[in-house]
Amino acid sequence: VPLLPPRQTRPAIPAALGPVQAEVLDLPTIESSEPPVLTRLAVSSKPWPTSVTVWTSPDGASFQPAAIIPAPSTSGETLDPLPAGPAGRWDRGNVFRVRLYGGALTSVSDARVLAGANAAAVQNAGGEWEILQFANAELVAANTYRLSRLLRGQAGSEDAIADPLPAGAPFVILDTHLTPLARG
Repeated sequence: VPLLPPRQTRPAIPAALGPVQAEVLDLPTIESSEPPVLTRLAVSSKPWPTSVTVWTSPDGASFQPAAIIPAPSTSGETLDPLPAGPAGRWDRGNVFRVRLYGGALTSVSDARVLAGANAAAVQNAGGEWEILQFANAELVAANTYRLSRLLRGQAGSEDAIADPLPAGAPFVILDTHLTPLARG
């Protein structure tokens, strides 16, 4: 039986890498075991490249790598205005939705929240970051979660509680994918 002529296949063109989104967060120290670095960087991109290198320059002419970020941050934006709530105690009345650019959220027990789980930062209209925590995260649409059972104004951020926090405010999960940056 004669062999069929070889089929010519074209290699698939890889997806084009889009711009990298970076959010600078000036936050208080979240855990006492952390060094006192107050500036953190949340980076996301779709699709995510293998890694992202952050470059710094003291003079704007010569650049040096400051950090290599191996994974994207879980970030997004609020979809509903969030009225002010009590600081440092459970807020059982307020509920708001967030749309994530990537990643996922989960519900955790009250004990895990009190131990530091599900911490997030939201930026008010004045540019200040409030740290809040949530116990309940309910998936209500694609990449959209309804967050409830909140702890507001955590880690000394009670002055950043806005009344109300507007829809469209940046939302960033505070986890190991935030890159600490040195001041200077």
